[in-house]
Amino acid sequence: MIHYIESTDSTNNLIKRMLSESKEVDEGYCVYAGYQTAGRGQQGNGWESEAGKNLTFSVLLKPTHLKATEQFVLTEVITVALTKTLREIAGENMLTKEVRIKWPNDIYAGNRKLAGILVENEINSSGICSAVIGVGLNVNQEKFRSNAPNPVSLKQLTGNEHSVKHLLEQIMSNLISIYQLTKIEEGRIRLHEEYMKHLYRYGEWHWYKETEVGIAPINILSHAEGGFEAKITDVLSNGEIELQTKDNEKKTYHFKEIKYIIEP
Repeated sequence: MIHYIESTDSTNNLIKRMLSESKEVDEGYCVYAGYQTAGRGQQGNGWESEAGKNLTFSVLLKPTHLKATEQFVLTEVITVALTKTLREIAGENMLTKEVRIKWPNDIYAGNRKLAGILVENEINSSGICSAVIGVGLNVNQEKFRSNAPNPVSLKQLTGNEHSVKHLLEQIMSNLISIYQLTKIEEGRIRLHEEYMKHLYRYGEWHWYKETEVGIAPINILSHAEGGFEAKITDVLSNGEIELQTKDNEKKTYHFKEIKYIIEP
């Protein structure tokens, strides 16, 4: 079920309020907003979205079949669903080759950010009770006024206006079918392979810099600011990224412990 609301603080907050008020909310319930007054990204980051121009939505899943240690599977579900949909929308456009998942859960086109994702899980002793997955996807916005370093929209990439509602319907169709893969071990293995297949910079040599504790990564830096050259070799089941340096040293990092050096 897809529900539209003209304005709210955050679609994730909206679903969480419904759950806290003991309202019966079915798995697969999706709400999208014309405008969010307090859209959020990972660890409290804001999300800029011009009213009526973009797709900001949240979906509720109840993945009780997953253990608490398997939370990253849900990140793989939504990122693969988004990547698949955007490639379908693009057709033969150059975007088909450019859409990638930037670890852990952004969607990039080339070196520019197309979408951000926030997954909020409710955990108990048995596993994951519920997951609220929020997405901000730049669709028809052409001017970005925040200090975000590298945003881009689908319209800027393709030159065409896109129906937000139609786009959401396609995303949800892909999300539900991909989510079914998580219910068996073989399916989860296939899903991880798809995630890695579309991972930004996977297997390529690029520059990175370790982040000071408590300092958010900024991602666009100069090589002169330091760092090290490495390639991504894997993303572990707990969501950590694994890098291999030029000295063949393997290093693993949690989110925000490493930043990408992306030259403008």
